[in-house]
Amino acid sequence: MSRAPPRTSPPTPCVAAHDAANVPILCIIATLCSLSLLAPSLIDAWLVTVCFMAYIAFDTAWIACAPHCVPRAASVVLLHHAVTFALLTYPARH
Repeated sequence: MSRAPPRTSPPTPCVAAHDAANVPILCIIATLCSLSLLAPSLIDAWLVTVCFMAYIAFDTAWIACAPHCVPRAASVVLLHHAVTFALLTYPARH
């Protein structure tokens, strides 16, 4: 006999706003990244890197100011952002 999946509560307004902002922005960044690889004459990889770094900085500030907007492990997300930002500094400089 299978069990029904556990009920989850609806996201808080803060979580919903964070998700609503992040999903489209990340889709745009992923599209720009793909285009910069497929058509480098159209999209500059340096610009994509700088846009991605700006997103990381903005999202880090958002999560640092309102950690409850990330339902689980905001500190892990902040660490992930710090490592990602540090790694992005290399292509931004070269």
